[in-house]
Amino acid sequence: MRWLTSAVGVAALLGAASAQDPDSKQVVDAETGFTFGQYVSDQGISFRIAIPDPAPATGSYDAVVQIAAPIAIGWAGIAWGGSMTYNPLTIVWKSGTDVVLSSRFAFGYYVPPAYTGAVYSILKTGTHVNATHWQITAKCTGCTQWGDDDIGVTTLDPTQQNPLAFAFSTVPPDTPSSNTSSFGIHDSIGHWYHDFAQGTNPGFTALVSKNSEGPGSSNATTTATGGSTGKPTNSTLTPPRPTTVTSKTSSFTSVTLTPTGNSTTTSSKPTPPKPTKPTGPPKPSRPPKPTKTLKPTAPVKPPHSPPFPFPVWTPKPKPTAKTPV
Repeated sequence: MRWLTSAVGVAALLGAASAQDPDSKQVVDAETGFTFGQYVSDQGISFRIAIPDPAPATGSYDAVVQIAAPIAIGWAGIAWGGSMTYNPLTIVWKSGTDVVLSSRFAFGYYVPPAYTGAVYSILKTGTHVNATHWQITAKCTGCTQWGDDDIGVTTLDPTQQNPLAFAFSTVPPDTPSSNTSSFGIHDSIGHWYHDFAQGTNPGFTALVSKNSEGPGSSNATTTATGGSTGKPTNSTLTPPRPTTVTSKTSSFTSVTLTPTGNSTTTSSKPTPPKPTKPTGPPKPSRPPKPTKTLKPTAPVKPPHSPPFPFPVWTPKPKPTAKTPV
């Protein structure tokens, strides 16, 4: 899941952002009443961000994120820092008639573990599934500022363009009903310059409150950390040690996240392994073929010898002529 750029690449994007027009456009969502800055990918996935007006320029502030995707999209996500690693990731996917949100943070190029530094509240209005698209709307606390002394603290300027990144896959997560599910590598990635000033809302707090109680997904409610399955949850997700999985096309690490603490997160039953076909008792091996015993050969008869020697023929002498008397 290699989501764009290195730290040097992100710095270059920040430097270039002020010199070009943003990729986002301002839109007003009639359903929720929020004014958003919106970016639409080539695949038709809409990424929208709304912020308070005014918002502090030097500290953290809340943001409402809205993601709408074609029904064929298995999962989609935003990288708030413009790269896969070392910034908050908002990952969302459809589960039946509900939409699931999961908060992640990657430290390497494998399936990102849960991130407790970003807290999401799912807004009922603006979260739904229909025959062609699914959409989720959520308030995030912790998406606009992150980091520590080790990696540094990053704050997104609410008055400027900020480089963001996205990724998606048409393959859904392994367990769509669970926000702790593992998922496969993305089909594609992209990045854009998002003008946060396009999504300022003077009545931000009132709009959040109004849309939290409005119509929409009947199951979508507030989540504390780690994401939402559309049902009440107040859990801290602790990732286990990752294990490497190798596929034909790529290598990445698959993790299964386990909710801990006082949690009412509902997840589907684990899929049992496929039963192996019984092999039965081993077939008896054939006995070795008996060694063929060669019959002893008959003694060779000596050449025929006559019982007695053949007579030797001796010619008789001729008679001598008689002399007359």
